[in-house]
Amino acid sequence: MSAFAFSNPLPTLLAAALMLASLNCAAAANRCAPHRGSASLVSGSVFDGPPQESVELMPDDLRPSASALDSTWDVAAIYAAGRKVYLVCRYSGSRRPVTVKIKGKVKRCALRTHAGRPPELGCR
Repeated sequence: MSAFAFSNPLPTLLAAALMLASLNCAAAANRCAPHRGSASLVSGSVFDGPPQESVELMPDDLRPSASALDSTWDVAAIYAAGRKVYLVCRYSGSRRPVTVKIKGKVKRCALRTHAGRPPELGCR
């Protein structure tokens, strides 16, 4: 084997970049996309289990400010009970909401509404 094989940092850098990209994809999958085509996110909900079971959760905490409203849900107990968390994302001009099954176990979901911008809904 050549000495180049041990001193070339490219394989290590490539592996690190791929790992980071997969983490970013997982994080992106645990939220409502801010836009879907030309439509903007207008609202969202958090569910204990599939939305068709109709177990929509109320926020555990609401914090209003002059230009935003933050709502949070503590969802760790859902996973402790062996169930899953889902998001339902509603977009302007669309009657069909988008359902997001949260990947992995998360502890909290948050919805932030801003004056003049689409809301943000995601879980970590």
